[in-house]
Amino acid sequence: MNAETAHEAESFIKEVLSIAKPHLEKDLILFVDHYLYHAEYEMAFEGLFLAIMKLDTVPPIDWRQSVEMAIKLKLNDDAIYDEGFWSRFSKYIEGKINVDIK
Repeated sequence: MNAETAHEAESFIKEVLSIAKPHLEKDLILFVDHYLYHAEYEMAFEGLFLAIMKLDTVPPIDWRQSVEMAIKLKLNDDAIYDEGFWSRFSKYIEGKINVDIK
């Protein structure tokens, strides 16, 4: 990953974490912070969005940018925690951006 993508990923994940923080458990916040600190952006992103997809409340996140970032992090090809991540993520946000992202 180049430096520009890394910086963009870190900034985006921090922004999403800030928006969703009131709805997240403290352990998840610490988990995401840990992986951000170690520049493991794929792990931070996937873990954060797995938690967001379980929330009853949908945070006001830039869903289009979420898709773009997931692709930049190659989570559409190789997820870390959940091999079905891309499929679940795609279905979750399709209605939010009204675009087929497959």
